[in-house]
Amino acid sequence: MIKGCLASGASYVMHCSQKSDARSAWVNKIKDTGGMNKAAVAVANKNARIVMAMLLSGENYQKAA
Repeated sequence: MIKGCLASGASYVMHCSQKSDARSAWVNKIKDTGGMNKAAVAVANKNARIVMAMLLSGENYQKAA
């Protein structure tokens, strides 16, 4: 269930990666070099790591500067 939610979220990020922020640039770089599926897995993995860090630390999400 969580894996599906992460994959769904990653798919949405892939479609919204037309912005000019740092995360969109990172997604587009992976998309260009490794393809859409590899980029989706990388986004899902990054999101999972962010969520796990938040759960362990008890902190709220803070957008990177």
